[in-house]
Amino acid sequence: MPKLKEIFLNIATSGLQGTLRKTRDHTIPGYSVVILMFLLALFLLFNGGSEKSGYVWFYIFPTTCLFILGKKGGLQFIMASVIFSLIILYLFPFIDFIKDHVCDYSPVVKFCFISSYFAVSVLSYVFEATREKSYKLQVEARKKADVLLEQSLKNQRLIQSQKDELEKINKELEKLSIVASETENAVAIATVEGLIEWVNAGFTKLYGYTYEEFIKEKGANVIKASTNPDILEAIIECLGSRQPVIYTSPNETRDGKKIWVQTTLTPVYDISGTITKLVLIDSDITKIIEAEEEIKQQNEEIKQQNEEIKSQRDLLEDANKELEKLSIVAKETDNSVVIADKDGNIEWVNYGFSKLWGYNLNEFRIAKSNNIMDHKNNRHVSGLIKDFKENKRSVVYVVPATNKEGKAIWIQTTLTPILDQAARISRIVAIEAEITDIKEAEEEIKQQNEEIKQQNEEISSQRDSLNEILNEISKKNELLTDSIQYAKLIQNSILPKQEEIKKYHPESFIYFKPKDIVSGDFYWFHGGGEQYIIAVADCTGHGVPGAFMSMIGNTLLNKIVNEENIYDPEMILHKLNIGIIESLNQGSDYSEIQDDGMDISVCLADMKKNELIISCANQIAFIIENGKVRSIRGSIYSIGGLISYKSSPVFHNDKFKIDKGTTVYLISDGYQDQFGGVDYDKFGILRFESLLGSIHRLPMKEQQKILEQTHEEWRDKRNQTDDILVLGFRF
Repeated sequence: MPKLKEIFLNIATSGLQGTLRKTRDHTIPGYSVVILMFLLALFLLFNGGSEKSGYVWFYIFPTTCLFILGKKGGLQFIMASVIFSLIILYLFPFIDFIKDHVCDYSPVVKFCFISSYFAVSVLSYVFEATREKSYKLQVEARKKADVLLEQSLKNQRLIQSQKDELEKINKELEKLSIVASETENAVAIATVEGLIEWVNAGFTKLYGYTYEEFIKEKGANVIKASTNPDILEAIIECLGSRQPVIYTSPNETRDGKKIWVQTTLTPVYDISGTITKLVLIDSDITKIIEAEEEIKQQNEEIKQQNEEIKSQRDLLEDANKELEKLSIVAKETDNSVVIADKDGNIEWVNYGFSKLWGYNLNEFRIAKSNNIMDHKNNRHVSGLIKDFKENKRSVVYVVPATNKEGKAIWIQTTLTPILDQAARISRIVAIEAEITDIKEAEEEIKQQNEEIKQQNEEISSQRDSLNEILNEISKKNELLTDSIQYAKLIQNSILPKQEEIKKYHPESFIYFKPKDIVSGDFYWFHGGGEQYIIAVADCTGHGVPGAFMSMIGNTLLNKIVNEENIYDPEMILHKLNIGIIESLNQGSDYSEIQDDGMDISVCLADMKKNELIISCANQIAFIIENGKVRSIRGSIYSIGGLISYKSSPVFHNDKFKIDKGTTVYLISDGYQDQFGGVDYDKFGILRFESLLGSIHRLPMKEQQKILEQTHEEWRDKRNQTDDILVLGFRF
């Protein structure tokens, strides 16, 4: 177990270290980096930079300052950057001694920059808030894991190994018979395979089954009959460690009563040291865990059990045949077994007594007492002992104690009277079990209050507190989801309206299905006169990271087409590749180069020349002419990323004549990459191409419905693999 704990902690620690922000531990260097970047971005915005693209630096600033300074500090710098940007763009051009030096941006560029920079800032803040929440939850999970591991190790240390059998078995058979027959605990002997061979009378008292009834209704194998889902693991651990295993589980008697049982699973060895049997001793601990009503019901059951004990007293003459099995029970169990005279003076103890207390009998008499009923200072226990003597019935009580090592422990004791022919107490059997772990858990709830009413109030108080915590977590999750939903509204507001596309192409559709709330796929449109441009892009990643890239791509496309008036698809891809590399500062440090980018298809429709030009960057488009489906593979290079930075990517145009009925489909890879079907494989590009060929003559609205329905049927109840975007239009 220590080795297991070390491995677990190493894994947890390495995971946490991966999320630490080292710059937050050094305030001056962190703020220095942010301030320098802040001043550089303002200067480039003021100066204009290369080809009036200085404002592109601002898109990196929100993510960087939030990464270094966190939400609070980063938000302050972001707000300051917005204010200073507004001053430089809208105030400086009207100040005489500055206006000749400040870069002159067009109103469209100013508006696009301010709106897109605000969107990037919001998305950056949402991402940082999400990451910080995830980090805090991970730290809390680690603390809980540490507590659970420490508790597990503590439980393992409490279990002591059994070694040698007790000597003089023949002289103790009678005493051992009394112990196993009269105890309230349920005892069963099973083979190492889990087959139950024998149960004692206490088993019938506890569960309501005789041996034959239990086998008939539950089966002979304890693994299948047990209500504990971890019974098989407990048996394997017991056989592997060759040590007793203790576990607690809910159970149900034959009459449907719910009870809690603590089971001690003990291996039994033969002379050669081979494990031949398993002894299971069940102790009813329902009174400690359940509330007042369950305790009252148990008191009634104790009265009934007392009658059963009296009725079984006459059956002791037939118990000689079971002496050998009963001796195994008393010798091998970890529970302490004590036999005393009618006044409570100890006559005999088993080996479990020494394991529990750490004393042998003589040492115990000197250090503690020779009388098992010596609890004069505990009025509750004294009252139970008085009831035990007067009514001659079993009682169960719990007391605090200390063992030989001085360690504080809690002991649950079951006192059972042995009656003679005159119905007088002749001997007393005490079964003692350590319930320190259970008692400590109970004390957290009851706060050492013995009155049941106060215990219920404490439980109710804790339940209300837990509900408050759950409500708080629910509200925080709701706020987090609302923030991302708001980011989705911002992203959707930047996407072209379908009505704008339908002005040029009434016969068109857009099937857009993000995997998460926000998407890394986006579509772009520019229309003017007899020319218009449609683009479909698939950015690196999906969700919030992909959405960041989509905002940058949308902004760069606006700049290239709207400001620089570049309409050639091949040239648009070339300029977009340069813009992505510069925006993400790719290649500034070879050891930390970013491999982020996008795959995109750009389509120019020139209605005056009756010509269609398509250029693709690591993406496939489809065009259908005269009923034949043709795929357009385009360039193997993506826009941005390691390969495009280190090489000189080449993009080319594919030109087509526009005829009536010509249909074009621009797609991301999300549709064909979806896993599903009977064999759980990808939908695939060939299956997608065949689907387009079968539906291209249908109205575009009907085509969209078929695409959606086919995707849902293929995916079934599985998770969506990636963002999905299919844009189709027909001339």
